[in-house]
Amino acid sequence: MRRARNGGGHGLALILGIALSMGGFLTSGWRSGAEAQGQVDFERDIRPLLLARCSSCHGAERSKGQLRLDQREGAFRGGGNGPVIIPGKSAASELIRRVSSREPGEQMPPTGERLSERELALLRNWIDAGAKWPAEPVSGASANEPRRAEKSTWWSLQPTRAVIPPTPAGIPAAWAKSPIDRFVYAGLAAKGLQPSPPADRRTLLRRLSYDLTGLPPTPEEVRAFVADRDPRAWERQVDRLLASLHYGEQWGRHWLDVARFGESKGFEQNHIINNLWGYRDYVIRSFNEDKPYDRFVIEQLAGDAIGAGQPEVEIATGFLVCGPYDSVGNQDEVQQKVIRANTVDDLITATSNAFLGLTVNCARCHHHKFDPIPTEDYYRLRATFDGVTHAERVVATPEAKAAHAARLEPLEVRRKSLVTELESLEKAVSSRALELANREGQSSLPRATRHFNEHRFGPVRATHLRFLIRATSDRPRSGENARLDEFEVWTAGEATRNIALAATGTTVSGATTRRAEDVVGANTYGVELVTDGRFGERWFVGSPAALTLHFPRPEMIDRIVFSQDRTLEPGVEASHLGSFVTEYEVEISEDGQ
Repeated sequence: MRRARNGGGHGLALILGIALSMGGFLTSGWRSGAEAQGQVDFERDIRPLLLARCSSCHGAERSKGQLRLDQREGAFRGGGNGPVIIPGKSAASELIRRVSSREPGEQMPPTGERLSERELALLRNWIDAGAKWPAEPVSGASANEPRRAEKSTWWSLQPTRAVIPPTPAGIPAAWAKSPIDRFVYAGLAAKGLQPSPPADRRTLLRRLSYDLTGLPPTPEEVRAFVADRDPRAWERQVDRLLASLHYGEQWGRHWLDVARFGESKGFEQNHIINNLWGYRDYVIRSFNEDKPYDRFVIEQLAGDAIGAGQPEVEIATGFLVCGPYDSVGNQDEVQQKVIRANTVDDLITATSNAFLGLTVNCARCHHHKFDPIPTEDYYRLRATFDGVTHAERVVATPEAKAAHAARLEPLEVRRKSLVTELESLEKAVSSRALELANREGQSSLPRATRHFNEHRFGPVRATHLRFLIRATSDRPRSGENARLDEFEVWTAGEATRNIALAATGTTVSGATTRRAEDVVGANTYGVELVTDGRFGERWFVGSPAALTLHFPRPEMIDRIVFSQDRTLEPGVEASHLGSFVTEYEVEISEDGQ
């Protein structure tokens, strides 16, 4: 429960709150009684220390002084000068002398941050207790990797256990009430610090309001709380703010960060995801309902299985697909597999980070360097998530789906009838068009191609020219989404020149199917590419499917030339380049009207 008067519980707010609070005292100078008395666990305390601070110089890849501290045999055998660890005698151990020394040339590590007092104490206590070092790495782990210990011994996977809160000398009565406050006070005392004085009521309410809702209290709320001398006044303020809908909005943001939530796909094309707001609202609703954390986890990983037909539960699996996603794809089969592997890796990373607090993705290429996660475990997770794909589907109750289908049924019958009629008309039109096109002499123009198209006409004076695309090789009734790499307008006479080039002062306009905010580069796929004098880069034609040229002065012109890719050899088919222009109109004007 998250209500102040109920104490304890396992609600989301309490879990996150404790996690954030603990962040302060876990790094303080306070040490548990177990550590102080020498009860040091090798896997929890010593192996990570040796790996982090010693193995870069005394490991499998580098063994300075013929000393290795990444494996039991090397540590107790020592280097060229004999053992550096003498079990039961930390004062006589060379390892302790070196890490404690401040003399240049013998201190260890030779550079960088020195071992802290806590780390030195851990090493001394471990050696004095007999320097117990478990067996060597299990089969499958290389020598420079930590032992993939059983979960029963690995320090980071131990179950939580009761720790008696410290009672520092001189702790004020107000600080002695809460176990967390006692830890915090002990940390302050270890640093020689005193707590700040209690905040005034106005400041206290502002802090509480910002913390729980992200919003300041109203002037009326401040005045009421300052004037309220009831002993339960503070508790009522906590309950009031926890009951606010803004509470879920404020604290849901923290989980959405953990879930790498974004309402667009990211990656190369940052397409908006218009319906991911449902997952966002699910998270906010879960916080406001004080949903148990275990239920919160299960719903996000398997909501579609445990809550089939319950939209408010099914939508929770948006957690799996709300991160960045490569929707571009690749025609190369190997790259397709790489993209898929990266997609599943995102699911594994998000899930393990959020729910396990572990970087399981480190084991994608090798056994984890610090946690007992072999590569085999990573690929077991890969198999678990391999059935997850990024797609959209209707999330609604069976009743809602049935009602929707009933409303659509008569419309669908009518639509099918109209589609059949339209197809019949289009076939008739296409048949007549093909017949006319095959008659000799019907057209003075050759068949349109991707490579090169020239259209000549009688000389005409022009200041403006509009090229209207009526059809493409893929769409007989629309020019949208055609591709053009260059469009030329040539002057009449012997000294002919291309006046469509931007370099001549001509301006061009036209819609593009790809917007600048979708693709990096303001002119990527833009109409400006057709007048730059270079071939290969193409304009993706938008709607309306037309380009308009404005020449700096009136000119006599007698032909246009256009292409989808002028670099192609004549007759070469290149359907992967998309559709090209097959039907068009040319409009010419002197006054722009």
